[in-house]
Amino acid sequence: MAEGRDGEEGELRYADIGINLTDPTYHGFYNHHSTPSHPPDLPSVLARAASIGVRKFMVTGSDLEQSIQAIELAKRYPGRCYATVGVHPCSAGGFEGGGRGEGGEKGEGGEKGGGGENGGGKGGGKGGEKGEELLKELEKVAREGMEGGWVVAFGELGVDFDRLGLCKREVQERWFERQVEVAVKVCFCIFLIPLVGDFGWEAMFEAISVCAAALCLFTRFPILSPLPNPIKNHTSLSPPPPPSPSTKLTPPPPKLQLPLFLHSRAAHTTFLRILTPHLPSLPRLGLVHSFTGSLPEMQELVSLGFHIGINGCSLKTQENLDVVRE
Repeated sequence: MAEGRDGEEGELRYADIGINLTDPTYHGFYNHHSTPSHPPDLPSVLARAASIGVRKFMVTGSDLEQSIQAIELAKRYPGRCYATVGVHPCSAGGFEGGGRGEGGEKGEGGEKGGGGENGGGKGGGKGGEKGEELLKELEKVAREGMEGGWVVAFGELGVDFDRLGLCKREVQERWFERQVEVAVKVCFCIFLIPLVGDFGWEAMFEAISVCAAALCLFTRFPILSPLPNPIKNHTSLSPPPPPSPSTKLTPPPPKLQLPLFLHSRAAHTTFLRILTPHLPSLPRLGLVHSFTGSLPEMQELVSLGFHIGINGCSLKTQENLDVVRE
C-alpha cells in the first residue's frame, strides 16, 4: 500500500512523467486529418486521471514548438502539469533545416545497421547557424520556464536507431551531444522540486518515478540527497562584513537546476559514448525513459546513477518483462 498525502493507507499517489499532452489527438485530430473527430477533451482526460489518483503530469517537449506548448499547459494547469524542454532524436533534423521524418535513412535499424557511422560532432559543423540558434532558444525557453516553476526537466533527448527513417543517426548523435553540452553549461541537476509543496520535502527526497509514459507510482527509493543545512555548514553565524562602497558586486548568472529526460532505443553503446564524458558535470543525472534495452544495459545505467522509466513499450517481450521484474 502506498501512503496517502496525510499518511492514510490505501490512497495511491501517481505521476505520469512522460505524457504527450501536446498531441493533436487531445483536440480531436487524428492521422493529420483537418477535421476534428470530437471536441477537445483534455480537461476530461485530466479529470479521469485525477479520479484514480494521478496527481501530476510531466508533459514531454519533443521539439521547440512542443516544448513551448507544454509550458503553456503547465501555466493553464498550475500545480498539476509541468513541462520538459528539449528535442527528441527523431525530431533532431529540425536542427539542420528538416523536421520529424525528413532526412531519414533507409536500411537496417540498430547500432550496426543503416548507414552513417560518423557521429558526434560539435556545433559549427552540419546544421550551422540554424542549429545553434535553435539551441540558444531551447536554453532560453528552459531557463524562463524553470524560473517560472513550469519546467522540471531537460529533454526528451537521446538517440533512437530503431527509427532511422525519421532522422539519420549522425544527425541524432550530433545534436544529442550538443544538447547535453547545453545541459552541462547551465547545470541541470535537481529533479521534481515543484512537486515538493504538494507531497512534502521528506517524502519527495525519498521518491523516484518509475514509469515514463504510463502511470508512475512514487516508491520509497532515494533520488535526491538532502539539502545542506545552512547553519550546520557555517563555522560562524556572524554575518559577513559588508563590501566597501567601491566594490562592485556582479551576481553570477542563475543556473538551471533540472535533470535530463533521456531516450535510448537500440543505441546503448552510442548513447553512453556520448553521455559518459559529461557525467562528472551532471551530478544528479536523470531518467532514461521508456526503457526497452537488455538486463545488462539496464544494470549499467543504474550503476552509473540513472533512473529507469518503464511504459507499454517496456512490456512487449519476455526479455522486457524480465528486465522490469529485476
